[in-house]
Parts: sequence; structure tokens; C-alpha cells
Amino acid sequence: MQNFYSFIKSNIFDSLRITVEQSHNTRGEVSSYEESPITNGIRCTYNHGEYKSLTLDVTGNDEALLLNVAINVQTEFRTSYQLAPENAINLPFADISNARIMAIYLRGSYWTFPEFTDNIKGIPSKTSLLLINKDGVHYCLLALCGNDFRCEFDGNGAHVISDTCGLAKASGNLLAIAKADCAENAIDKVFRFAREQGAIQVPLADERVMPEMFEHLGWCTWDAFARGVSAEKIFTKLDELKEKNIPIHWVLIDDGWSTSTDVMLADFAADKEKFPNGLKGCIDRIKNEYGIKYVGVWHTFNGYWDGIDPNSPLYESQKENLVTTPAGFVVPALDEDKAFRFWDAWHSYLKEQGVDFVKVDNQSGWHGMITGMMPSSRACRIAHKAIERSVCKHFGGAMINCMGMNTENIFARPTTAVSRNSDDFFVGSPGAIHKQLRENIYNGLWHRKMYICDYDMWWSKHSAAVMNGVTRAISGGPVYFSDGTGVTDPTFILPTVEDDGTVMRCDAALQPTSDCIYTEPLTSGKSLNVWNKSGDCFALAALNFNPAECVAKVNFGGIPELGDKEYIAYEFFTKEYKRIDKNTTLTFLMDYDSTRVWSIYPIQNEDGKEVIYMGSTQKYAPIASKNKTRVLVSDIL
Repeated sequence: MQNFYSFIKSNIFDSLRITVEQSHNTRGEVSSYEESPITNGIRCTYNHGEYKSLTLDVTGNDEALLLNVAINVQTEFRTSYQLAPENAINLPFADISNARIMAIYLRGSYWTFPEFTDNIKGIPSKTSLLLINKDGVHYCLLALCGNDFRCEFDGNGAHVISDTCGLAKASGNLLAIAKADCAENAIDKVFRFAREQGAIQVPLADERVMPEMFEHLGWCTWDAFARGVSAEKIFTKLDELKEKNIPIHWVLIDDGWSTSTDVMLADFAADKEKFPNGLKGCIDRIKNEYGIKYVGVWHTFNGYWDGIDPNSPLYESQKENLVTTPAGFVVPALDEDKAFRFWDAWHSYLKEQGVDFVKVDNQSGWHGMITGMMPSSRACRIAHKAIERSVCKHFGGAMINCMGMNTENIFARPTTAVSRNSDDFFVGSPGAIHKQLRENIYNGLWHRKMYICDYDMWWSKHSAAVMNGVTRAISGGPVYFSDGTGVTDPTFILPTVEDDGTVMRCDAALQPTSDCIYTEPLTSGKSLNVWNKSGDCFALAALNFNPAECVAKVNFGGIPELGDKEYIAYEFFTKEYKRIDKNTTLTFLMDYDSTRVWSIYPIQNEDGKEVIYMGSTQKYAPIASKNKTRVLVSDIL
């Protein structure tokens, strides 16, 4: 690992010097350290008389490294200025310029977004993943969560953040870095290396199991009714879907169903005015009259948006399992067993009402609610273990994680598989669909390594219905819509799934082709090309996010796994077949807000004839269809 260690010391981080921020605005900088060998690596022991100890361990090999930091600022007499809650330990970047850089950063508290720059100083604060293309080599830096902190990047370097005062000692994994000949391999390598080294302590995506209901088409109440949801509105909508023969298998009753006081949870039961026969009466009718197999309900990570109402009977019955935070919120206790008892009580009730799964929102809001009680990374681990124990007990682990793309949440979930991959689909905001899809597609580069990515609900009655339908059909995640009453158009929904409503789900998440990874798609003047795969078949879509007509250049070699084969590519909208390989490039004009999508099937030789096995041409991209037909290449070219 010596060569890679020497490289990052000189070219990624500024000679591995460290600055330390303490309480009372005390700041120290340490650039002098001694190197000593440790197992599979090197320990840097920093020389600073005011600190009891400060070490940086660098372990790994010549393709991937793990950085672990430990500090103790106590003095001989156990007095000290404690570590600052933010930027307690800082590892400055070297001057990285003339590079192509793509950063994934947290905007606000909940969602990550991509940013594109050619200089390390241009990356935003709260960056959790960096891709750097320097001289044709791709480096991926992944910020990790240690025992007492999380790491974040900005243009100045890597920073340790605990969100709590009073810590005099801290230790844990800071970051992992890997290099490869392409960006996709660098990302894959850094996640697998961090997992193998125990720096990621929860399963990767391929160790998680997709809940059965999400293998089928669903419908959600949120965009249709928002908090005005009621049992009667749900029945009216299901009447419409039944009449239009849209084969949904699950319904999600989103925010607005629960009993609350000033956005605080007041009761486990549903709002009596909206659901006069209770959740059970509503769910029984959904299943028995409309043939819907699964029904889920929404709640937040902390009960409701502002926690639990301290003046409610619910509080009195659960107060032993709750805690009041310094900010005044009443939330599940920061003790796993107590928090589990709260969730177990609620989920037991929901299960009795016929609930099959839950969507759990406001997850990255947790660290703000409990600030000052303990390091937020530790608090997130406790909270996720507690709630997932209950979800596994009552719903077999069937849960949609939402509003939780802070790394403290990403690296804390022990079992659940599905995680929202972007901010909401805002139906009334011009251009919002492009921003949301941009977010989903670039988040897919990294979020797919941990979870099955959920693109959120969408509308079939919308100017972007085609683009929404195409991208969700090949997203690799759940497919569900949220049209209001009377407006659902089967024309745009039925091509996304099999005729029986089964999702033709790809192997991972949709992501940009290699030639688009470092390019801002909203202003590039080019199409954003995206791909996914199912076995040895591929889907490739071209999307025009530019505010005008653009020249699309579709390079099939931008699919890194295409291989040295020949394929037949079928384009859904033009109905054209083409023989292609990894050297094929198509150039054409695309209107604003338009979409093209190809299903790509490998050519096979059977009895001296070229054949492909392809899905229905009535579907957007049926590469994962269970109903493929043997087709002679000579019959279609």
C-alpha cells in the first residue's frame, strides 16, 4: 500500500497535516508526525504537547485505503477544552485542480444532490462522496461514520462532526478512498473495501432483500390527497383504478391518516373523522372489495413531525419509553430496548389493523431533534436498530426509508432494503421533474451500493409522464404513482410493468453512462444518457434536460458492462431495431423534455441462426421481463 499512501499524502491531502477545533474557539494545527508500521498499514502519531494523543491510521492496499482517527485532548489533570461539535478534526485537501470532479452532497438535512466542478475548492459543504478524474485515473472518496462522529467533505478537506459538546476523546473510521480505471469501479471498490474492513457495519445492497409487495405496481395517497386523505377518497380512487383495469397490488396511506395535535402524535389510532371505521375498516375494504393484496401506512422516525404530544394519553401510556430532548421534543428514547418497546406497541396495533408495511419519514431530522444528548451518529444507530427490530417482527422488514440520506442514517440501518433516492416529485413546479430525475440518477451511483433505490411516486397525468414512466420502469426500484381522482391515464402506466402488474425490475439502480458522470445535465447542451441491466440484457435511455432542443450523442460504450458482444437494440418510440456493439454511437436531435429508450439484447447463435430473447415491444424497456420471446434476428433487421 506504500505507493498509494504516498500518493494520497502528496496529491489528495495536504501532507496529512491535521487541524483540531476545540470549545472556546481554541484551534490547533499539527503537521509534525512520526510514521510507524501497523498491520496492513501505517500509523501517523502527531506531535502536539497540548493533546494527550492524536493518531491517524492508514490501512489497506495499493487500490484502496481506510483512514481511522483517534484523539484525546484531556490533560494530565483531566481538564481540557473539549472537542468542538463541528469540524473537531480536519484533514485539509491538497490543491486538486485541472480535474473533473463530481460531488454528492447533502442539501439541507434530508437529500443528497450532485455537484460538478474542476477544482476541489468548488465542492459543497456536507459532501459525502467525491469522484475525482485526474489524468485518466478515477478516485472515489467516501465519508464514513465513526464511533463518535460522522465525516463530511467540503472544499477545504475532510471534517469530523459529532453534533454534541463535551467530548474529550473520539475515535473511528474517517474515510475510505479507492482508485480504478473507471468511476463505476472506483465506487464499487470503495464500498466493498469499507464493508470488508468493518468500516461499514451494516449490509450492502446485495445483502438485503426486496420486500415482495414492491415487486408489483403500487399507488400512494400523498400527491393525490396530501394530508386531506380519507377512507372515502381512497375508495373513490380505487373505484377508478378498478374500472380502468390498472393492476395495482399495494396501496400506501401516506401522511394525514394519524391522530395528531400540532404535528405531534396523539394516538396510535387513525383520525376518527377521516377514518370513521378505523384503519381496520378501511384496510379490510381495500383488500376485500378491491383485491389489493398489501396496504402500508406512513409515519415518521420520531412519531410525527414534532414527536409525541406530551399532553396526550399516548404519552402517559408510553412515557417510560420516551425522552424529552434539550430542544423540547418528546421522542422515542435513546435506549434501544425502550425505543423498541414504543415501536413494538405501535406496530403491534398497526398489524392488528391489517397493515403490511410502513414508510418511515423524517429520518435525517433525527440528529437535529436530539442535539446535545449524545453524538448523533451513535443516536442514529440506536434508533434504527430499535425501529427495525419492530419492523422485522411485525412486517417482515417491509419498510420504505425516507428523508434519510445523511450518512448517519445510510450507514445505520441493519436490515431494511428500500430507501428513497431523492427529494419529492413536485408536480406543480416547472422544471422540477428534471431536477428530481437528475438527483435520482446521480444518487444512483452510490446509494445503490447500500439500498434498493426508490424514485418516489409520479403522475400519469403530467407533461413529463413519459420521462417519469421510462425512468421508473428501469430504475431498479419500486414503481408507484399518485394521480388524484379521475385523472389516471393507463397509457403511461401500463408500459412500466408486466400485464399483471409485476415490476420488470433491473439488477441495480439507474445511473449515468460513463461519458456523462462528470457533466452537468441541466446545462450541457447534450442528452443525459442513463443505463441499467438485467442479467446479460441492458436498458439505455437518453433524456433531454436542457431548456431547448439538443443534439443527443448516445455512445453504447458508455455502458461499462456491455462487453465484447453484438446486441440488438430496440428503441420504444421509433420502433427501430439496430445491431450494436460497444463502439456504436448514435447522434440525433432531441426536443426539450423528450425521451428515447432502448432495450438491448445479446445476440445468441442457435443451430446456426442468430436469435435474441426479447420482452414485449409494448413495454418501455422489458429487459427484466419474465415473458420473453425467441426472435430471429433476420426477421427484425
